[in-house]
Amino acid sequence: QPIEMQARVAWASSPWMLKHVIEQSLKNKDEGGYDVKFMLDKDTRASYLAPILETISNLKLQDDMKLNTLVEMLKEHCIQKNEKVIIFAERLPTIAYLEKAFETLLPNLSIASTVEKAQTGKYQLKDKRTVAKLIRDFAPVANHTEAEAEYDVFIATDAYGVGVNLQDACVVVNYDLSWTPIEPDQRAGRILR
Repeated sequence: QPIEMQARVAWASSPWMLKHVIEQSLKNKDEGGYDVKFMLDKDTRASYLAPILETISNLKLQDDMKLNTLVEMLKEHCIQKNEKVIIFAERLPTIAYLEKAFETLLPNLSIASTVEKAQTGKYQLKDKRTVAKLIRDFAPVANHTEAEAEYDVFIATDAYGVGVNLQDACVVVNYDLSWTPIEPDQRAGRILR
């Protein structure tokens, strides 16, 4: 059941997150997969999951309705109204997915993301100094500083949903569902402080 729950959350998050869960499910523990005792052996899991993984890998950005709704919203707020937007997502692969998608679909927007791909191939949070600089550059007015770079969109996990000054933005997007009702309030607080 924990992996089933992971798959459900991933499915609601992004194609890259669902791909990550499936890839982890195709590996055994000693290969870096989930630390569980699977009901099915690796070959049987592969027979069920490989076609799903292939379908996800072949998805095009225009096939993702959730993403395209966000893109239209960013066009309205960032391009038409010249407003800044904060996007909160729960999963690191989803943040990487959004950043990559925006590079393709909205190449004129400047994106700040708190996630990077490590040499191991896994996604990780950027180091605190780098993120602190991104925050200052995204919200120089709120942080009483001069921006060295300008960003239209700031994509982050809940690690930056509390105690951070991002009031230069007008819009907060909760791309992933929150686990508790307090999280959206905390996230909105980044621009209402």
